[in-house]
Amino acid sequence: MTGKNLVSKLVISSLIVILTLGLIGSFTVLAARPEKYGPPEIPSIAQRYNMTDVVPHAYVHNYSLGSMQALQFRNMTMMFNANRDMKLNITADPGFAMRQLEMNLRLTDSLSLKIHARIGPPEGVPRPEDGLHKYLEIEPNSTSGIRATMRLYIDHEELQDELGRYVEAQRLRWCFWNGTAWDPVTSWMDREGFLVCNTSHFSSWTVREMKKPPTIPSPNIPGIPAHVRAYNYTMVTPEGFKWTMQEREQAVFAFKNMTMMFNCSRNLELNITAGPRVAQRLFSLEVHAGEAMRLNMRIHADPPTGIQATNRSMGTYFEIEPNATAPFNARLGMLIEKDALEAQLGREIDPLELRWAWWNGTAWEEVESTLTEDNVLEAETGHFSTWTIVETSLTEPVEPTPDEPDPQGAQTNWFLIGGVVVASVAALVYLLKKNR
Repeated sequence: MTGKNLVSKLVISSLIVILTLGLIGSFTVLAARPEKYGPPEIPSIAQRYNMTDVVPHAYVHNYSLGSMQALQFRNMTMMFNANRDMKLNITADPGFAMRQLEMNLRLTDSLSLKIHARIGPPEGVPRPEDGLHKYLEIEPNSTSGIRATMRLYIDHEELQDELGRYVEAQRLRWCFWNGTAWDPVTSWMDREGFLVCNTSHFSSWTVREMKKPPTIPSPNIPGIPAHVRAYNYTMVTPEGFKWTMQEREQAVFAFKNMTMMFNCSRNLELNITAGPRVAQRLFSLEVHAGEAMRLNMRIHADPPTGIQATNRSMGTYFEIEPNATAPFNARLGMLIEKDALEAQLGREIDPLELRWAWWNGTAWEEVESTLTEDNVLEAETGHFSTWTIVETSLTEPVEPTPDEPDPQGAQTNWFLIGGVVVASVAALVYLLKKNR
């Protein structure tokens, strides 16, 4: 056998080993979930009606009780679900565009519904200065026994191009024409990017970007001043919640799963997301900065990826990421409710043993903390990272020593790899003997 042939055989055998090991590895690696862009897909259970070649004009559609129905026109998608049969008559102005509108209706009786999608308000009705260029004139043939949920997908880039300015989604409100003014109703952004509201009547509707959303009385929570401005978002768990605070503005945001209080010496842009299992009565953050800043905040019930879990944590992790490195000072605070924490953790705790701690890249580092008269645990810091509250008197469990046997799954993988190597060597020996 020539040296050239021997080298070829060795290369082939090496490739066999590499490819086989790669195949084994492919069974142990989880594929990353792709990011999802654009409006949510139409549910597979929905009946689809494809009219993407037309803009509707007096388009008649008979909705039959049974399932959700999606009408896909050239300029918009409309989805309907109802507990009674309906007759729909749909018209859209030339130039009107709307990504996706959903209407879920609970009716006493069957009815006819006439919908006119407009680029301007109905005749004789003024255009609100802060309104979007989308109007829905909804006219039922009966006004009794109507309950509906309306959801409009908010395309931020489309709105910015249309209005020539940035639109803060959290300030958007569904509004109806009450005969004398555009009256805002309780609205919220859901997790899929839809602006949602409930109503018991139909008339002319639009969406406005309110200068300030409706406020509520200061929540009766220890640690919150009596006259602070509070905003009502108790219908949502924050996900990508955006807000711009003015210099020296103090504000409280009441969400479904937590209440958050902020104060900053400069303009502060907030982007807040809280996991669905997070539940906190009060978190507070006061920032003294020399320049405006932006904070991305993600609150978790478990430690973020790449950060070590600790059995000393009170079960909430605050991942705070600033956009600037300029010096600042901040005060973190969290209301400590002993009974609630003990019920959550299943053990007794001593509030005086609690400390704020931050992840320094390799371990949790405790900082000096103070428990106020209102039972708010506070700590001063000059940097942001991932923070939690730990109990200092509790010790961590002992980690397994390196010389302990590997888990069964790891042994199985080594057996597989060893078997592949042996098989590859045997194949090489056979090829060498055959060519002698």
